[in-house]
Order: sequence, then structure tokens, then C-alpha cells
Amino acid sequence: MTTTSSSASSAPRPVVGAAPKMPKVKYSSKVMAHINAFSIAFAIFLGLAAIFAAIAGFTKNAKMPWSFGVPFIGTFLGNNLYGGSALFVDAVFVLIFGVLSLMTLRKVTSIDDMKSAWRKIVVIFGVITAIFAVELVATAIYSLLGAGEKSGVAQGQLWLSSFLPIFILGLISAGVMYLAIQIANGKTQVLRAASYVAIAVAVIAFVLVLISTLVGFYSKKSYSNYYDDDYSSAVEELRDLFK
Repeated sequence: MTTTSSSASSAPRPVVGAAPKMPKVKYSSKVMAHINAFSIAFAIFLGLAAIFAAIAGFTKNAKMPWSFGVPFIGTFLGNNLYGGSALFVDAVFVLIFGVLSLMTLRKVTSIDDMKSAWRKIVVIFGVITAIFAVELVATAIYSLLGAGEKSGVAQGQLWLSSFLPIFILGLISAGVMYLAIQIANGKTQVLRAASYVAIAVAVIAFVLVLISTLVGFYSKKSYSNYYDDDYSSAVEELRDLFK
């Protein structure tokens, strides 16, 4: 007995002890309701914007290409984005929001928390819709001021690539606001349908953006081709100067 106890006491011990167990984090229904609301709203808004931007990307080599910019992403990341990568970043965010909208749907257990979260969405998208409305009116006035032939304003591109995208984004924003009003009034069946719409829009947007990106990379005249052509022409001009 003495020998057994002494050998047990002299057994080597690990230098680093066992890691403590991580505590289980319990999120309240209020937190889940807000994550769910913001995920659904922005998955639909940014997802539909990405879909239209991807469609516009297919017209890059057309006689009159359509330009459709995605909101917010370029504002936050600024000049750190190259070419059409803003659209791809937007699609990744949309996919994350879509997944979160489904993952958090069953975590919302309080209808009061649900209403509170979606009231915030109503306010946010009400402001966004108002901004788009002001931009729409300002763009129309600008176009009318530059209607003369000597103004140098390309009216076709102004209406196609400025007025029309703002109009579409304004409609999407207003649609999300209307959806938020319905859910804020306690219509839980609308919340369930909205979560499915969010993940569907997110998947479609990501697939379309992926295809549009690949087409842009490997088409005859991609963004990088234009950049390389400009660079080559600039080099040629410098050579001519020093001849």
C-alpha cells in the first residue's frame, strides 16, 4: 500500500493544466429578434441590389452598358476595392445575412421583442427610402438642366445608369419598409415568409454575382483588360515623348 501511494504521488504532472470549460452563452430573445430582423432586411435589400448589379454586369460589352452600383459596400471599404470586387463582397455579406435569417428565426420567442426590432427596421428603411427619393428628384432636375446639346451631359447614360438604379433601389427600400411595418404589427406569418425570401434572394444573388464575376474576368473586354489597355497606351505616349 505504501509503495503504491508513493509511486502515485511521484507521477509526473502536466505543466499546463486542463483548459476550463467554456461557459454556455445564452442569448436573449431580444438580441435574437434584432439579429433576425436586421439579417432579413439587409439580405433582401442588398440581395436584390446585387441581383440587378449582376444583370448590369452582363451588359458591360454592350453598345450602351448599364451601370448599377451596390449601396454601402463602397462607402465603408472605399478605395480598398478593385474594380467589380465591391459587388462580390456585397454578395458574400448577403449570403451571410441570409443564413443568419434562418438560423435565428426559431430563437425569437417573444412577440414584443419581434415588434420592437422591426420598428427599428421601419425607421431605418424609411430614412433610406427618403434619401433615395431626394436623389431621384435631384437627378431628374439635373438631367433637365443639362438637356441642351452644348451641356455635354450624356442623357441616355444619366437616365439608364443613374436615375433607373436609384428608382429601383428606392422601390426595394420601400418594399422592405412595408414588410417591416407588417411584421412590426405582429404578423408572425409574414416574418416566416420573409426569412425564406431572404435566403432565396441571398442564394440567387450569390450565384448570379459569381457568374457575372467569372464572365467579367474571362470575357473579351473585362475590367482588367480596359485597365491594361489604358496602361499600355500611357506607356506608348511616354515613349513617344522621349523619342
